[in-house]
Amino acid sequence: IFTGDYAIRTFHKHKSHQAIHSINQLGLTIYTGNLRPVEYDQDLFKQVNVKELFYSSRESWAVSNWSTREKPFAYIDIIDRKGPVPVGALAEKKSNPIFPTTIAGGKVAVLGSSKFFTNRILKENPGNRMLLRNLIYWFKEESEILSLQPKDIHIYTLKMNEEQFNKLLYSLILIPISVGILGLMVRWLRLDN
Repeated sequence: IFTGDYAIRTFHKHKSHQAIHSINQLGLTIYTGNLRPVEYDQDLFKQVNVKELFYSSRESWAVSNWSTREKPFAYIDIIDRKGPVPVGALAEKKSNPIFPTTIAGGKVAVLGSSKFFTNRILKENPGNRMLLRNLIYWFKEESEILSLQPKDIHIYTLKMNEEQFNKLLYSLILIPISVGILGLMVRWLRLDN
């Protein structure tokens, strides 16, 4: 089944956020629909810690003014942004060391698509399920659960686009045909002797 979902596999290797660390360790993929970039202005958010979670691929780009441009989109160097483009981030209010309080700061998760957690995607993709679970633990400040080592996954799915499917199909068909032709050649050689 060709769903048209985008696969996100670009994470920080060594300094990933604890909400995404287990997904990165297991090599899971996160799937979603069309994406928008997640950007923030560092000057406006001095009291907020922002951590980018994952990115689009290096070959991607963020299309500027996409609603007024004609499809298929072509990269325009002046207005578009080359990948990898951040498409998910977490933000948390910094604690004030001068006036310590017992009130927890605010937290927000910003994702570049509303389709990260649709029923179909959650049902089919363990990476999305783990992301949702980890975000809930992060919001609830249950960091000890986030640091638990992930279990081995025993459910495997294979997702590919139509081009990849055709390559696999032709390569799988080629093997029995090659064996059949080789068998006919051996039989023909034996009949000649």
